Amino acid sequence: MLHRRRPPGEARRHRDAQRYLFQLLTGADLHDPRHALAFSSAGDRSAYHAFADTLTTGLRGALYGHAAGLLRDLGISEPLTWAPPPDCCAHLNLPGPGPDDIDLDAVGRLIITGKLPIADAATRLGVTAKHVRLVLDRVPRPARQWGKAAAPVVWQWQQRARTILTREFFEREYIKAGKTLRQLEAETGFPRKFLAGCARRHGITVPAASDPAPVDAAWLREQYITRQRSYTSIAAELGVRDMTVIAAARRHGIPSRPSGVHSRPEMIARLGTDIPCDIRRAVEGGLKGWHRLRRFQAATAFPTIEAAAAHLSAHQSALVHQFRRLERDIGARLYHPSAPRQPMRPTRRGAALLQALCRPDIEALAAGQAPDQRPSGHPGGWQQPRRPAAKAQKRTAAQASVTTPAVRRSGPARVRGSGQRRQDRSRVPLSARGGTAPVVRCSGSPPPSSVQES
Repeated sequence: MLHRRRPPGEARRHRDAQRYLFQLLTGADLHDPRHALAFSSAGDRSAYHAFADTLTTGLRGALYGHAAGLLRDLGISEPLTWAPPPDCCAHLNLPGPGPDDIDLDAVGRLIITGKLPIADAATRLGVTAKHVRLVLDRVPRPARQWGKAAAPVVWQWQQRARTILTREFFEREYIKAGKTLRQLEAETGFPRKFLAGCARRHGITVPAASDPAPVDAAWLREQYITRQRSYTSIAAELGVRDMTVIAAARRHGIPSRPSGVHSRPEMIARLGTDIPCDIRRAVEGGLKGWHRLRRFQAATAFPTIEAAAAHLSAHQSALVHQFRRLERDIGARLYHPSAPRQPMRPTRRGAALLQALCRPDIEALAAGQAPDQRPSGHPGGWQQPRRPAAKAQKRTAAQASVTTPAVRRSGPARVRGSGQRRQDRSRVPLSARGGTAPVVRCSGSPPPSSVQES
């Protein structure tokens, strides 16, 4: 005869629950070997105390209810426990305080919250361990938070599955409605693996996780080879994982591109022939090309690299390095650096590039690739650069705390030198100063003839 295999520890917990009920109903001493449920060793006694001392309020209430049901079935109309009135023992010298005199809150703080052993808690309270175990049944103990794969949680799933996950349920939801296991998982709360097992037990055919996903070979070859799309974008369109698309490509004999930057969309994307040649040189075959173009477009509205870097919240050397990379990719000089009494200004090739970047179709394309690089303001001229809040507060505090000699003396105020005036002018955009440097504005006019069209 085959017996159901019990999970590890179930027989031990079942025997400890029997001992708890037996002691609750009879008040017997389990140290007496004459009882059938007596302790067999000191380790057996310690294991039972660990079980009884950690019973949650819900489990303890269930055991009390089961014991009361046993008495009702036997026709016994008596309470589970009974204690004589305290005044009948007033003339006796009892070994310790009564159960009602022990602070239950202190017991809960020491044992449940502080996780102290029974013996240590009894020492702090000035009572014996038997006193603590006696009042521990009155202390509320919250239920333990089990993991998703713990035995009690799985047992609860199984109990719910008997009433919910029937064959009629799978025929209605999985076969007729065409819902996936992922959708059923979201609706019922059962894991997909558990749902698949229940469906197979009811005779419902469920594809295994190792079964290949149906991906058309011709469509996948066109998307990956011809259109140069990445596995990630194809998987996002199909609603599957990247490895599912990779496995389908291997089954259909589609060669994979080298890993790394060679498979990134920015590296393999090719712009249309209607895009100016300089923009294609700056973007194709590299990373962050659109970011460098939009930063160059924003920086040319300022008289110096320093002012542009402060507005873009970037380091000055990093901005110069990006512009040099842009000039190296395009193969031409794009701007003239600022000099004394001469602001930064674009070259003829740089002005043509800026005019091309103002085209509506290129602006929309650049906004999709580098949405965080466009400064606020009108397309034809940039707003006043915003100084970072921390720097502005520090500069304001320094100006308020420093008193110049001209203020301390009673004479006329000193006039700032031309160097200071140049420093102030470097913080103002060209559009606000009326400078002579060429300013590129986006308009409906065609680009200059110096823009290289392919």
